[in-house]
Amino acid sequence: MKRKSMTYSLATCMGLSLLSMASANATEAWTEFRNGGNTSIEAQGLPVTWSPDEGIAWKIELPGYGQSSPVIWKDVVYLTSIQGDDKEQCFLVAIEMASGDVLWQREYPATVRLKNAEMVSRAAPTPVIDANGIYVLFESGDLHAISHDGSSQWHKSLFEDAGSYKNNHGYAASLTQMDNAVIVLVDHTGPSYLLALNKQTGEEVWKTERTSRTSWSSPCVTQFGDQVQVIVSSGGTVDGYDARTGKQLWSCSGLNGNTIPSATPVGDLIFVGASQARGGASEAAAASNCCVKITPGGDAPYQVLWKAEKALCSYVSPLAHRGYVYYVNSVGVLYCLEAATGRQCYAERIDGACWAQPVAVGDLIYFFTKKGVTSVVKAGPEFEQVASNRLWTEEAPPRRAAEEAAPGGESGAEAQPRSREQMDPIIYAVAAVDRAFVIRLGTHLYRIGTNVAVAAGETGLK
Repeated sequence: MKRKSMTYSLATCMGLSLLSMASANATEAWTEFRNGGNTSIEAQGLPVTWSPDEGIAWKIELPGYGQSSPVIWKDVVYLTSIQGDDKEQCFLVAIEMASGDVLWQREYPATVRLKNAEMVSRAAPTPVIDANGIYVLFESGDLHAISHDGSSQWHKSLFEDAGSYKNNHGYAASLTQMDNAVIVLVDHTGPSYLLALNKQTGEEVWKTERTSRTSWSSPCVTQFGDQVQVIVSSGGTVDGYDARTGKQLWSCSGLNGNTIPSATPVGDLIFVGASQARGGASEAAAASNCCVKITPGGDAPYQVLWKAEKALCSYVSPLAHRGYVYYVNSVGVLYCLEAATGRQCYAERIDGACWAQPVAVGDLIYFFTKKGVTSVVKAGPEFEQVASNRLWTEEAPPRRAAEEAAPGGESGAEAQPRSREQMDPIIYAVAAVDRAFVIRLGTHLYRIGTNVAVAAGETGLK
């Protein structure tokens, strides 16, 4: 692997530890995609049940369309979207958590225009956020640093000089971060690389070239002892890089189907997710759903502890919680495995396939299915579904206000050609903090829960 480093001091230009949450409690911030790598959280007061008529604090319509996760800092939700035939308009919206009111909205022109189509990413990369601002990446390759009041700090175009991004469904990798660096993964059939940029200036800290591959997974930053690593599971390998320098430290190869799920680090373990390729062997894909133990400074930097026999992980990444790891396949079968051994505890069907990452808190795990129904499952080795919560009814899915007001009512609206997202609303992402789930659809955002919500850990469930 080739890499290049700037000549100024790394200790000066970037912190060597993980992002400090000193300015926001972990229960009032959701800082990046999967909240940093594993959505087992400690938020309080999250609701257990809701319906279209009860438990929805607010619902708002968003500009354009988007697939990214919300990020939250204290009492503000930030969200991206795109609009236009060539995705030429890029939006960042700040929304007050308590009311759902839009505090401000900013629009940025795309430096590289890409056809807006249903089968390619549309504002898929999730931003990262810290006490100083929001760092936003669009599939056009435009990376913006924005302060909390919406003012621009710097802008960098990743793809303008490199030409088009070559990947079947477009660019979808989300950002990750350290104290003073934003980490970007670019994996495609063209030149691929892992990149660290200084948060204050946008200047390159390091850049490490990677083998070209097709993938849509995202990196994450984690710590093993005194060593901070960037972990990437993508297109056949899971790799660890020194977060200070970009040097590749280890690579576990021979994987199949790890093009969408991202790696899930917990302690000294990394849980890898993989799906079955079309026409591929399910056994090979299941074996790629595995657990890797990291031993920095040891004789071998990593060890594969176990491989799954049947579990598959299609769109969402593995979720590790209280000694078990959970995988969801493409048709909504939930697998629960012992985290230490890989022994399968059960395989049971939930309310549907998930595109949004599940969230675990206390005794419960929430699986937000694509079609708007959330399966709430008891954590642990025995399957027990305790709630099935519908966000909208089949008769009244979320519509844009202009569409709902079409002449002739619903029948008049039906006479108009509809795009796939209008006909088929999808839950793409969820963020959670104390007393609130924030659920993202392509065109709408919901807050579930109020200031008097029942805590998941206080439901009496054993």
